[in-house]
Amino acid sequence: MQEVLITLDNENKAARKSIRMGGRRGAMQAVVTHLEMLLIRCAEAVASNDLHSASEVLEQIKRYSSPTGDARQRLAHYFAQGLEARLAGTGSQFYRSLIGTRTSTVELVKAYHLYDATFCFLKVAFLFSNKIIYKAVAGRKKLHIVHYGINLGLQWPDLIQWLAGREDGPPVVRMISINIPQPGFSPYEQIEEAGHRLSNYASKFGMSIKFQAITGKPEAVRAEDLHIDPDEVLVVNSLFQFRTLMDDSLKFDRVSPRDMVLGTIRKMKLMAA
Repeated sequence: MQEVLITLDNENKAARKSIRMGGRRGAMQAVVTHLEMLLIRCAEAVASNDLHSASEVLEQIKRYSSPTGDARQRLAHYFAQGLEARLAGTGSQFYRSLIGTRTSTVELVKAYHLYDATFCFLKVAFLFSNKIIYKAVAGRKKLHIVHYGINLGLQWPDLIQWLAGREDGPPVVRMISINIPQPGFSPYEQIEEAGHRLSNYASKFGMSIKFQAITGKPEAVRAEDLHIDPDEVLVVNSLFQFRTLMDDSLKFDRVSPRDMVLGTIRKMKLMAA
């Protein structure tokens, strides 16, 4: 750990020299590139209960991190907060304070629109998914969407508009959202709000959406819980959610969560045939 502090001291000297020769921007860039290494060293010191070294490195991290800086500075800032809470033994209180100040839906939507204006990845994923669903339900009167991880429901307004504009009229839509409960005092609030927003939005276009929220681990949901109707077009939708499913089981004689979910989807398909 002493080597890290000596290295950082040398970097500080180099930064000051860079300020004189090349300007402050270049100096800060040189320091920021080492934040990742410092965070790892600090975490190692905390894990080994080396409180003195961890505190010293934390001070250096806090000097060059910022909640309003670039991506690395912001990441370092929040990691440093977590390490400091762990160091002080106040991790549970810190966690509760974060839960008590949960980001509002309005702020999340603003963040999404900012992201959408900067990167097209999520927008393109929504577009392709909705196009496939729209074609699959052509000429049919009932649509059943099983959505793993609906979050704010931002994928569906475009599809609702397309379905409402069909020449033969919109289908009756039944949507089931499967979500892990959110931490805090209102674990179902975000999901229920998403359902209300989608239902209200659909009603503006003369459509009806029957929304149902199922909260729990995805692998715990059975196909029988979803009341599959063969007269409906069944769509199972999930964007970037299955990456969190474990592909190994904690016990050798049990199926992994990922395989359990995939097995449930296969059973849904058989029930809808």
